[in-house]
Amino acid sequence: MNILYGFLQWYERNIEKSILITLIILIAQIPHFFWGGDVLVGSGYIAGVNPITDFILYSVDLLEIPLIIKTVADFIILKRRKKAKK
Repeated sequence: MNILYGFLQWYERNIEKSILITLIILIAQIPHFFWGGDVLVGSGYIAGVNPITDFILYSVDLLEIPLIIKTVADFIILKRRKKAKK
C-alpha cells in the first residue's frame, strides 16, 4: 500500500503534465476515428491504402490504455480526498 501512496503523491504533483498528455493522446485519436469509420464503411479512402499508415492508425488505439489507468488513478485520488475530509 505504501507504493500506491507514493505513486498517488507523485501523480498529484504532476497533474498538469498528465492533463497535457491526455490532451495529446485524445488529439492523436481523431485520425484513428476517421480510419475506423472508413474500415466500417469499406470505402477505402483511408483504410487499406498503405499498410504502414494502417498499422500506425491501428496502433493509436493502444494509446487508450494510459487514459484508462489515469482515470482509475483520478478516481482513487478523489476517493482518498473524500475519506481524508471525514
